[in-house]
Amino acid sequence: MALEVNGSTYYDEQKDVKSLIKNYNKYDYIFLLEAAIRVERRYNRELNTLTKLNNIIKLEEIKNIILEITSKFNNEDLIEFKEYITDYTNLNTIRSINFQDYEENKRLLNFSLNIIENEKIVKSKIRDDFIKFLYICYIELNNKIPKKLDKIKTEFSDLILNQGSHFKNKDSEFYKWAINYMKENPDYKSQNYSPINESDFKNTVEIIFDFLYYENIDRYENLKNKLSNAWNQKTHREKNKGKKSYYYVLSEKTKKELELLCFVNKCTEEQLLEKLISERYVKDCKLATGEEKYRLPPNS
Repeated sequence: MALEVNGSTYYDEQKDVKSLIKNYNKYDYIFLLEAAIRVERRYNRELNTLTKLNNIIKLEEIKNIILEITSKFNNEDLIEFKEYITDYTNLNTIRSINFQDYEENKRLLNFSLNIIENEKIVKSKIRDDFIKFLYICYIELNNKIPKKLDKIKTEFSDLILNQGSHFKNKDSEFYKWAINYMKENPDYKSQNYSPINESDFKNTVEIIFDFLYYENIDRYENLKNKLSNAWNQKTHREKNKGKKSYYYVLSEKTKKELELLCFVNKCTEEQLLEKLISERYVKDCKLATGEEKYRLPPNS
């Protein structure tokens, strides 16, 4: 015979809880987990929501954790769990937030988190950024968060409108190099970012500069120019590796002819001179077999 408390059986309460959980979406699982752990903490004081959240990979995993915890509840526990859920008056306010926007847009997500944490409104030790964001919204700030996020979203939209990408026409090699470069300079505040996949390098650089732009535009411009100049110097050194600088005196007429030839061929003076000398060298100094016709005298 099933245990009966206040007219309801344990089986009824368990069934009711499972039905109740089905009415919530995956984002709501955060506050359902918090409710379950609040009840369970009576028996295990070391249990906490943050530890559980740091052990999951996908948001959907939380549902199984909730069901596992509540399956051990007695009738009184189940009733308390249900009451906490139904008394959560801020749910509709929180649900007004379009969480899918933040889940799909890492720049918006990190921009929001950086502002919230920088203003010391709250700082949660959760590794996954999106799960941390949900925890802040549902548990730590709840009814205060929608207006705050509206303001942040407007600022982010303005940033995208004014800047778009912070570095135009750069390849994956640039972004990979930029991550390593910024780690050596604490002014970029990049220490918390450790992208692994090549596809994440660009997004991480954008996220870092989004917040620099938000904090101080002058400082942002200075750090952006510093990084760009370092990259240009690096590429210039690599491009000119194995080359030396030489100085030749040319007549004004020859100099103008050189400039026009460069314009017509769409190349630099160095590139054109190398091309013309190479062509002339093949014609005058090599045999049809490809062997050298002449040798420079010793010590020349």
